[in-house]
Amino acid sequence: MQQRMYIQLIGLSGLLKTPSIKIRRVLCLANANSYDAEQDAFIINGIPCRITLENVAHITGMPCHGKKHVPSNLDDNMELWKKLKDRKDTKITFKGLLAKMKVDSTPNFVRQFVLYTIGKYVCQT
Repeated sequence: MQQRMYIQLIGLSGLLKTPSIKIRRVLCLANANSYDAEQDAFIINGIPCRITLENVAHITGMPCHGKKHVPSNLDDNMELWKKLKDRKDTKITFKGLLAKMKVDSTPNFVRQFVLYTIGKYVCQT
């Protein structure tokens, strides 16, 4: 399938092997609230614990090094938002992204996949 090939090309094929799990929102919120931006660490039992990119790569199987991010201009961002937003809403939704992913086998599928994955696994709260 084309979609799997695109996911492999961007180095996120490890996500295809992720088992379905239920992540508790309360736990995600507690983790987010334990982060101290000044120390760039999570505070666990009063002890600052830093998590490196390599830690994340080891845990998730996702790449932690790659090309530097080059920000796009506002017009490009607005056009992308118009393409990705839910037709029945004024925002990008999980339901809308999932519907678009199911019918898209072009390279644009990657944008939908990455946004859906971030929302589903990284930023649930």
